[in-house]
Amino acid sequence: MPSFARRTAKALLPIGLLAYFIWAFVDVDAFLLLAAKTSVLPALAYLFTLIAARWLQAVQTSIALYGAGIRIHSAEVFSAQLVASFYTMFVPGDVVGGGVTWYLLKQSRDRGAVIAVILVYMRLVLVASALPIAIIGLLAEERLYSPSLFVALFIFSVITLTLTLPLVSQTGARLTGRLLGSVSTRLARKSSRAASIVAILKDGITVCASASAASTVTVFALALLLHGLGAAGLWLASEAAQASVPFFAILWVWPLMIVVHMLPISLGGVGVREFTLFYVLNSLYGTSGESILLLSMIALVATTFLSLAGGIWNTFRVALPDGKSG
Repeated sequence: MPSFARRTAKALLPIGLLAYFIWAFVDVDAFLLLAAKTSVLPALAYLFTLIAARWLQAVQTSIALYGAGIRIHSAEVFSAQLVASFYTMFVPGDVVGGGVTWYLLKQSRDRGAVIAVILVYMRLVLVASALPIAIIGLLAEERLYSPSLFVALFIFSVITLTLTLPLVSQTGARLTGRLLGSVSTRLARKSSRAASIVAILKDGITVCASASAASTVTVFALALLLHGLGAAGLWLASEAAQASVPFFAILWVWPLMIVVHMLPISLGGVGVREFTLFYVLNSLYGTSGESILLLSMIALVATTFLSLAGGIWNTFRVALPDGKSG
């Protein structure tokens, strides 16, 4: 029963946040009038940027896997991530999406632990490359200065850096390996299974860190390109919603949104996205709650479309004789 209560609370929280946002900041009649004037072409262009970003992310993951000695084509990664997006419609956070992607990619392969470490590495790279951009943007806007916000971002940055370094530096991997080796030895006295899991994790980190410098640089460069593509998409959505937000502002707002979306408290960013955008865009540019809600709804419809496409693709994938996508 407690587990059911937690799941129910997680499902109701984003709905409650969205309802409060509408009650506090949105004139429903004005929103409906604005929605009727939605610019279709920028909204469609936004959808295409989402698809392009998903493909680019698949290419990035494929390169990272290849650097770890695992050959998985970008098309297979894209397919797995598309299917995973369907499941994230129902459970908040990145954990489920990453778990589904891992399950699909590890099938018929014996290196599941390394694949899992690479998928975690991809999320850390995305956050690690987003944080500096978000912090610079916030520092450039004195009107958004908040000590508590910067303390939170600083702590999050330290945690992200601590988790990322062992995956890109062989020195960091060796130090982490020694620590995990010590933990594994102690756990072996109580639980051989737990010790085995820690040992597998240690091996996965070592393999990930052994990738060439060219592979690592490419992965981080693609992360920056992903931020640019994501910012372009968010700007197109804001144009469709007639929010009138300058593109240079979106360049640092988008990385901030990535960090917020990774919080395991919302389904598809609902509720959290609206409050974050309102805090930034209303404070700086006087963007109305109606425009922000419409922008958010455009984003939600586009991501839902991709998620449903993932669900349909998964149905056909499972229906194939060998249970695979190809």
